[in-house]
Amino acid sequence: YTLHTLFPYTTLFRSNYDDRHEANTVDPFHRCLMHPPLPGTVGPGVVEFRISEWVQAGDPNNSQVVVVRILNSTIDLPTDIDVLAKIYDPLYFNHIQDDVDIFRYNDLCYWSESTAYKQLVDLQGNIIPRYYGSFTITLSFDGEDPRDVRLILLEIVPGPSMDKLDPSSFKQSERQEIMKAIVDSERAVYAHKVLNRDIHPGNIHSASPKAAAGRSAGCHRGFRDIVH
Repeated sequence: YTLHTLFPYTTLFRSNYDDRHEANTVDPFHRCLMHPPLPGTVGPGVVEFRISEWVQAGDPNNSQVVVVRILNSTIDLPTDIDVLAKIYDPLYFNHIQDDVDIFRYNDLCYWSESTAYKQLVDLQGNIIPRYYGSFTITLSFDGEDPRDVRLILLEIVPGPSMDKLDPSSFKQSERQEIMKAIVDSERAVYAHKVLNRDIHPGNIHSASPKAAAGRSAGCHRGFRDIVH
């Protein structure tokens, strides 16, 4: 697959979508052609990659998350490690849900997350993953009309998420250390004028001391992923 760097549209408009019966008469693929993502400015960067693992994919997910390996890039991206691609493709959204404009909602998720990571540049690689940029990809299958899909590339944070951990396997002092790291990370995010409204155990990773050695002291347990 080939990506192109994209500078997201700087202004979001309100949705005027009011055809709640469209999902009953038009299939999801052609709905996506009817409602392309908001425009942005395509940059000169070109990235080739291959998908190596599925993390979150298929119906009905707000975003598709896959592990990718960068093969070639005209911008500064790591080619010796896997990275995470978060893809905002409305094709796999719940098209039966007719109380929301799923196309503008996807635009909002992509715009807000890419904007948040840029706002939190000082925290990247510390309490949040490194952000490698926003991109667009043109998809075309079986001779169908091509369509553009937005995505971002992120660092893969080592270690399990908190919802996979057994609290009883940690000493009380260790649990307190983890909670303090979470509170400290949330305070740091808020201090950068970003409000994270999706805090739950699945979005907090606990890295091993070895994996966390390169990150700042006090945050080597809890890492925050900005998701929407």
